[in-house]
Formats: sequence, structure tokens, C-alpha cells
Amino acid sequence: MKKIYFMLAYARRKAHRPLLERVIEKLKAGGFDVSTGVAESLAISPETLRVEADLYILKSHSSLWLNVAAVLDTQGANILNSYSACVDTNNKIRAAARLAAAGVPVPRSWVTGDLGQIFGVTGETALLLKPNFGRNGDGIHIIRDRAELITARISDGMLVQELIEPVENELKLYVIGERVFGIRKHPETDVRESVTVESTLEEIALRCGRALGLEIYGLDVVLNADGPVVVDVNYFPSFKGVPDVAEPLTDHIREFANKQ
Repeated sequence: MKKIYFMLAYARRKAHRPLLERVIEKLKAGGFDVSTGVAESLAISPETLRVEADLYILKSHSSLWLNVAAVLDTQGANILNSYSACVDTNNKIRAAARLAAAGVPVPRSWVTGDLGQIFGVTGETALLLKPNFGRNGDGIHIIRDRAELITARISDGMLVQELIEPVENELKLYVIGERVFGIRKHPETDVRESVTVESTLEEIALRCGRALGLEIYGLDVVLNADGPVVVDVNYFPSFKGVPDVAEPLTDHIREFANKQ
């Protein structure tokens, strides 16, 4: 019996991860030995840590699980998504470079320790300041004019991007292997509705995965006057609003585990 271990993010209640509960139930019913853990609730000994599962599912973005995954990766553990792909995706500077090199439409970006240098490379004053390692919008600041840029303070490893003004509601694309699911998010109500993903957006989504080495991931797409722009990519998202996604997610994990 193959063992699968889910490296979970901290959640106060099971209700915060109903999709994972359904996936785990389906995997158990399919004959897998499935266990879970939250790093923040465990005492893990780095010097005695050994690979004990046939497949690890890295669902958490916490530095604790990422560091544990790093140790397991050096021992040859099978991790979904891979440790290197997760680290590269979390690193906003590295991800921006990888995506641009792959031909993914992304905002123009700069890295600097002195915001005064931005005046010399762009006339844009509508900018986003992003921490190099960030998630869920943490630490993001919007700069609307030159005065704000002059007074803004940044920490080491900040990414500066042009602010893309949308002409439509934000699209969230979710990918499992080669399957792409689309959700339109209404910013004022946070209501999400499933939408058909046109071929151009599907290709952009799959290109993101190939560029970063991801199997299960999500991306935020802003549609502006010049077309779609990918403003963020994250590994193993919540799939919030995607209907009937437990089955394809379970199938992909099952197939991935069986081919290892």
C-alpha cells in the first residue's frame, strides 16, 4: 500500500479545507495509506528526518514546511509540487524572470533598493511594491503618484511592478496537470463564477506551469486594454469556486503517486 503524506497549512477548523478532506477520503477509498500533518503543530527533528512516504503533497506555503521539504528533497523524496518548483514560485523576482522568458505576459518589473532609481527607468507612477517572498497579498503596497514613490520605504528583496488597471473583473485560472479551470471573481462582492477558458488563456496558464515546473497551481489574470496579464502565480491553491474539482484533483494525485 502506497503512503501519501499531506503537508498542510494551519487551519483552525476542518471547514477551512473541505476540498482536501474529500480528496483524502477518495484516496483512502482507492487503497492509499494517507496521513496529514501541520508543521506548526509538530516537533520535527531535522537530524533524524527521513523519507517515509511514497509521495509528499506540499500544500502549505509556510517556511517551516518548505524547510522540511528541502531536507526531504535532498534525500530523494517525491514531492508534489516539487520542492524546487515551489521555491521558485514563491520567489517573486525569480518567478517574474522565468515567466517573462517563457513568453508569459507579465507586468514590467524592476528590483531596487532605492526607489529613486525607478524614475530613471520608467515614467509610470502607478506601481505595485511586492515583497520577494509573499503570499495572499501580504506586504503589497500600491503607489499612485510620484510623491508616494518618493516617501515609500522598501525592504531588501522588494519587486517593483507597473500597476495593471483592469477593464474586466479579475480571472483566476486553476490548473491540474493539463486541465485548466476558470473563475471570474467580482471584486466588490467576492462572488466567484465558473467561466469557460478560451484557448489563448489556456495556453498562457499551461506556459506558466512549464516555466515554473508546477503540476497543481493557480494564477491571477488581469484583462486590460492590451490583453491578459498574469499578475501572480501560486502553487496548490484553494480552488475556491471551482465546481466538482475533487475528482480531477484526486485522479492527478493518484496517477502521480502510481508512476513514482
